[in-house]
Amino acid sequence: MSLATGETMNEKPKSTETDTGRSARSFAWAALVFAMLVWAVGFFVNKELLRTLTPFSALSIRFFIAGSVLLVPVLKRYGLRLPKRDILPVLITCLLNPIAHYTLSMYGIRMTSASHAAVVGGTFPVVVCLVAGLSRLESWTPRRIAGVAAAAIGVAVIGLVGAEGSEASVLGDGLILIGVVGCAVQIVWLKRIFKRVPPLKLLLYQLLVGFAVFTPAAAIEGFASFSRATTIVFLEVVYVAIFGTVAAFGLQYYALRRLTASSVATSSGLVPVFSLVLEVLLLGLVPSLPGRIVGALFVIAGIVMI
Repeated sequence: MSLATGETMNEKPKSTETDTGRSARSFAWAALVFAMLVWAVGFFVNKELLRTLTPFSALSIRFFIAGSVLLVPVLKRYGLRLPKRDILPVLITCLLNPIAHYTLSMYGIRMTSASHAAVVGGTFPVVVCLVAGLSRLESWTPRRIAGVAAAAIGVAVIGLVGAEGSEASVLGDGLILIGVVGCAVQIVWLKRIFKRVPPLKLLLYQLLVGFAVFTPAAAIEGFASFSRATTIVFLEVVYVAIFGTVAAFGLQYYALRRLTASSVATSSGLVPVFSLVLEVLLLGLVPSLPGRIVGALFVIAGIVMI
């Protein structure tokens, strides 16, 4: 009797643990989907914001507001001190993203065509899968490879169909690709860093370093654009700072602790999918819609396979 009772007692926690694990993964995917929706809306908000503010000015004020929001909660819960062994990894992480990623993407998109930018940016999940596999953090299963490839193709199709822009530039494409590789290395590396550094604490360091770098760059551009800022512009900055930075990155980092890096990277394909839906619902744009729907289906199929 006691043995039978013991077996029953041992089985319960196992079942509960499985249910808890599934629930955590489901919530992590829900957090990712919401983060991608926030970034999709942010695409339109940023586009309007940059009609008034210069790029570095927008980044500087965005990071200042986001850092101010996070500072007190992080100080109270974690403090700012970092162990000596974590200082260099955290600094490198901050340099990869946001510094290198935002700067390279901004100048790369200016130089190359929209279609080329979409194709190069669409390689992000593929590069993450390669980096994760080479670092032996994740295994390369046929299903995962197929899912990542499908999502990357979908993103490329969405960007290519009906894309407009200036002529392509090898230099512009190269800058975007370097940014993609750096971002891929960072997101895989974060899996290791999060074992010692809380995600919100790391995010605060990224914001502080970003503000310290982007503010002098904004000064070089000139702060004259701030004089043209209206209440609407201020609300747009607040959105990209609080929702597009603190909330979205916080949710992505939450998911990264519970899902594979490849899964998190592949979910980024939802941003152009949501953007496509918003274009139809809010702007009434339907040119090239059938082809872009095919791309969206590829992205969704890839995520399902992952």
